[in-house]
Amino acid sequence: MTRDNKDFDALLDRVSDTIREGVPSEDALERVGDRVWARIQQEQSEGREEKTAIRDCSDYQALIPAHVAGALNDAKAMLLEDHVRECVPCRKALKQARSAGRRAVTAAAKPARKSFGSEWSWGIAAALLLAVTLVGFNVGIPGVFTFKTGGLVTIEQLDGELLAVDDNGATPVALGQQIDLSQVDGIRTAKNSGAVLRMEDGSLVEMRERTELTVEERRNRFGGDRRSSTIDLARGSVIVEAADQGEGALYVRTDDTDVEVKGTVFSVNAGLKGSRVSVFEGEVHVDTRSNDDAVLLPGDQIGSNDHVGRVSLAEEIAWSRNAEKHLAVLAELTKLGKELDASIQMPGQRYSTRLLDRAPAGTVVYVAIPNLSEALGEAYDQIESRVNSNPVLREWWTEEMVPNGGDAKLGEAIDRIREYGDHLGEEIVLAIPMNVDSQNPGEPVLLAEIENAGSFRDTLFGDLRELAARNDAEAPNIVMLEGLPPQEADALNPGAEGEFYFWTHNGLLVAGPNHQYMQQMAVQLQTKGGSGFVGSEYHERLSDMYRDGVEWLVGVNLDALIDPDTENDRDFIEKSGFADLSYLIVERETQDDLTTSSATVSFKQERRGIAAWLAEPAPMGSLEFVAPDATLAAAFVMKEPVQVLDELMAMTGDEGVEDGLREFREQHGIDLREDIAAPIGGEFAIALEPPVLPKPSWKLVMEIYDPVRLQNALQTTIGHINEMMGEEGRKGFSLGSENTGGRDIWTLTSDDTGLSASYTFIDGYMVAAPSKILLDRTLSNRRNGLTLTRSPRFTSLLPQDGRINFSAVGYSDLGSMAGPLLRQLQNVGGNGETSSGVIEAIRDSAHSLAYAYGEPDRIVLAGSSEGGLFSSGMSLMSLSSLMDLQDAIGAAAAAEESDD
Repeated sequence: MTRDNKDFDALLDRVSDTIREGVPSEDALERVGDRVWARIQQEQSEGREEKTAIRDCSDYQALIPAHVAGALNDAKAMLLEDHVRECVPCRKALKQARSAGRRAVTAAAKPARKSFGSEWSWGIAAALLLAVTLVGFNVGIPGVFTFKTGGLVTIEQLDGELLAVDDNGATPVALGQQIDLSQVDGIRTAKNSGAVLRMEDGSLVEMRERTELTVEERRNRFGGDRRSSTIDLARGSVIVEAADQGEGALYVRTDDTDVEVKGTVFSVNAGLKGSRVSVFEGEVHVDTRSNDDAVLLPGDQIGSNDHVGRVSLAEEIAWSRNAEKHLAVLAELTKLGKELDASIQMPGQRYSTRLLDRAPAGTVVYVAIPNLSEALGEAYDQIESRVNSNPVLREWWTEEMVPNGGDAKLGEAIDRIREYGDHLGEEIVLAIPMNVDSQNPGEPVLLAEIENAGSFRDTLFGDLRELAARNDAEAPNIVMLEGLPPQEADALNPGAEGEFYFWTHNGLLVAGPNHQYMQQMAVQLQTKGGSGFVGSEYHERLSDMYRDGVEWLVGVNLDALIDPDTENDRDFIEKSGFADLSYLIVERETQDDLTTSSATVSFKQERRGIAAWLAEPAPMGSLEFVAPDATLAAAFVMKEPVQVLDELMAMTGDEGVEDGLREFREQHGIDLREDIAAPIGGEFAIALEPPVLPKPSWKLVMEIYDPVRLQNALQTTIGHINEMMGEEGRKGFSLGSENTGGRDIWTLTSDDTGLSASYTFIDGYMVAAPSKILLDRTLSNRRNGLTLTRSPRFTSLLPQDGRINFSAVGYSDLGSMAGPLLRQLQNVGGNGETSSGVIEAIRDSAHSLAYAYGEPDRIVLAGSSEGGLFSSGMSLMSLSSLMDLQDAIGAAAAAEESDD
């Protein structure tokens, strides 16, 4: 007898006992009759009112609010519950509605009092715990209006036996066979068997022995080709290589877990105890029913419940024939990127330009980039050579690029870049002037030096005709002007709407949709003068940048762009100090093996308000509590928190704020300014350290002036929070202390969730971590000098300038982040030499440092990272995006034609 039958028999026995032992009274029978009659009338009324048929997900989701409120009749409730068991988006919508309902009921359980103290108590109290408690959530909105289209799969590989199962039994499936899973209950691998399925969207699903699944395809009713695919995993293990889903998504569903991806590599293991999801490439969204949605990155793993423990990724995929495949590709691409940076000669710094003086009058955005056509062409040649000689890259290229014609498209895109680049000078400028009539940014203008205008014209028109033919559209309306004499400037008339002008004259190319700028340019050339932009303060700032040398340059005139729409906006911008914004200048340059980017935000006067919260560079000791192998770390100094609080209160302009703080102090005995803000200094640091898995080892460091006063305020606040949570039936928080080595270590625990954090006070700092073990290790590392600030990987990125301190600094180490994944993959079976190469490549991947200097009238933001354009600035895996260059231009031309 099955478990379900046993449960059913036990239920019948209990019902029979109840009937035998309980005889209802006549009054009870009468009350029951009244309720039955009332229910019958209600059902009839609902039947008359609800005639609409349930057609798709939108109709089911329309029933969810009534179902959550308990107002849905039994028939429709049963239909809805049955549907959500089969539909991932609707199940997520139901879960979100129930969560929202619980929050709404909790919020409405007790009427809110109108005093400021009551309304703000929760907000102020919660802010006090923010330093030691991290809480986050994700809210997603599922797609609707979909209809089922089946699930067609092809058997790509087969070892052993694969069976199609239905009510009539099991039928063997052969290698290469195509099967519609909408016609059977599913497919199952036999003992000691495995298979690889190819789905309609190109995704590959590798099945372990005794794995059973089915596949469902859905399309958006009004979304063209937007579709979603669902792999319903009944039991067993799969490794999914999800193809790019475009605007759709791919789901993997088990009894207790939903997984959503756009295109990545991950595994799902479903058994009697629950499910486990592991990620190897990309990003995966997981809903484990009992928890909020989680976002997993490479190396992450999650179980559906506490009974499903963590295992090494090596163990999780040891059965797969492709365990090392993707990692080997990553290692080769990383190695190739470093070689390209070392061998490709990139354009150097430019110290002068004739293009700046030709920018339109009133230019507010100025972008100058080097001509990279030669460097990209050489890089592509080397990539081709490596792909042909390297088996790992050749297999990746053949599988990823060739099937959809990506290799041909990429080659064509590179050819076009080379062809156009050969005609142009060393710099290309995009300028956007201000539209005088509307006080908004106007139409862009492209500027470049050109060597052979006739050849450029022939190439341009030939490509436009080809792209238009490819997209079944007419060629865009291009007006080509060559050698226009200044006296014929009036010949440039507006012409037809949608015209785009290319003008070449005296080695200069000007392109844009605005003929008026061409007229202005002709007059300027006649007088041999510059544009109206010359002589402006903004022009002079950009000229200074060229004199110092530029590679990549972006300038934005913030003062001209900031134009508040309302009086409230103007008042806020003025009080915040953002009304003083002047310019944003961004630079990027590469020297040796270090790429440096910087952005300078300048102000018209000394920084004030929010703009002045970042303090001037100062010594920072908080990073001494961060380990040298930290994955991420950030530290900064700011104004004294008391000044920040005072400015915030002044910015509100609400006299009731002061009264509210006074009422809060009288009710709870806490002075927000004196008890909370005053004891805190102006230095802060946060960090993420190994082990990243299974739980993140975060760390928070704050400068503290008066730890006793702050601790008393925290204890008092926790007491008040517990009182308020108790009124809602919640347990609240526990705060305990333990003296270790003469030092008090406090532990804050949520009695509702079990989450905890420990902290202590030392040498003017408060140091918090998720556990006492990590806290002890932190203090020990600091005593022994094992800190991030002494790490060679950190110090190698420090800028070579005259400054000693920073206002803010942020550090990331991708190799350290991949550490847990590397350790788990070291035992993966296969070629040991390949595994070592993978590990070495990932461990040596680029790390970076970002920093900021707060000066009296400007903020300088800068960053440096190892490697050049190919190993840090642009992933080789993203080069394939270039292959759509001509398609994008053609599609734009077609869209413009259809609009006309």
